[in-house]
Amino acid sequence: MIDLLKAGDESARVAIDFMEGEVRGRTSGQVVLIDSKFVANRMKVKMRIGPSDIGMFVPDYVDYFILKVVSGRLSDVRDIAALVWKKSIPDNLERRMVEMLPTPSIFRTQLADSIIPDISDAKFIDSWRGTFVTTAFDDEVREDVLSRICGLLL
Repeated sequence: MIDLLKAGDESARVAIDFMEGEVRGRTSGQVVLIDSKFVANRMKVKMRIGPSDIGMFVPDYVDYFILKVVSGRLSDVRDIAALVWKKSIPDNLERRMVEMLPTPSIFRTQLADSIIPDISDAKFIDSWRGTFVTTAFDDEVREDVLSRICGLLL
């Protein structure tokens, strides 16, 4: 659902995904189960819209990371690079993959077939900078991020 959220005189367009038990991607293997840990470990955060703070729940870092990798869209790949750069690889990743993914191999397949090639592409830094509007993500950072992500394939 995409709708306009108003707070006083200010507004923002907000996209909300509704999930009931699982999140499905574009292929049959792209399935992430929404289990009781996913719900229990979520965090309530505040999003500022104009003068008001709006409360919302977001997934725990490891669950969010798994969702991003399994989706593997180009916008997700940029997010994954930023997450690994700023927060590193999440703790308990292997355990949560087994718990959340009916086909855990999809995680490494997405890394090998989509995410690593996209980040390796020479145009990736320009794409990343166009999204996040900063030059801090450079070739050295990209190589470090790639090294950490490639380590997940072992």
